[in-house]
Amino acid sequence: MRAIRIEGTEVFVVNAGEIVSALFYSKSLMSNKPPNSFVVRNIEAGDLVHKRLGYSQPNIYSRFYFLKEISKWLLIKGAPDKVVLPYVVELKTYNPKNKDTRIQIATVQLQVYSFLTGLSDEKVVLYNNEIQKIDYETSRKYNPALFKLSLQTFWEITKKITKLEKNIQVNFADLMKSVEPGKANLK
Repeated sequence: MRAIRIEGTEVFVVNAGEIVSALFYSKSLMSNKPPNSFVVRNIEAGDLVHKRLGYSQPNIYSRFYFLKEISKWLLIKGAPDKVVLPYVVELKTYNPKNKDTRIQIATVQLQVYSFLTGLSDEKVVLYNNEIQKIDYETSRKYNPALFKLSLQTFWEITKKITKLEKNIQVNFADLMKSVEPGKANLK
């Protein structure tokens, strides 16, 4: 998330992936490590499935949202996997052990995409990696309360992570002074 100014007003730019990452992967965000090779391979394999099955439309949607509870403007962006009127569609690849989590992630992403596209009909589609085919599909409606709660939770998590990162940053010169008082002056 980054802040920009539009005609003197601070606006925070956020995309659907950042929202989902904060809500479902905040532990890995905190580690600040690059993804391991297993994760990278899974992402690449998922991208190939999306392309092969036609779930990779290129349009990026954007829309402003004022989050009243914190008095902040957000510019939310995202590219749904597919728009097939009247539906906005999210495809997730999964293994049987993580099916429920993948449905939850898709549900949150679809809230963002419904808000962005203005479409209230949503479809979750799951591709089973073990049997290499789509084996689950469900339709639902946009839920404005879930969308708002997702944004509020995203904001809280992001601010906590930012605060924690600031608190744990170590000033090397101060560290050296504490080890060798009077000897370290690296400024």
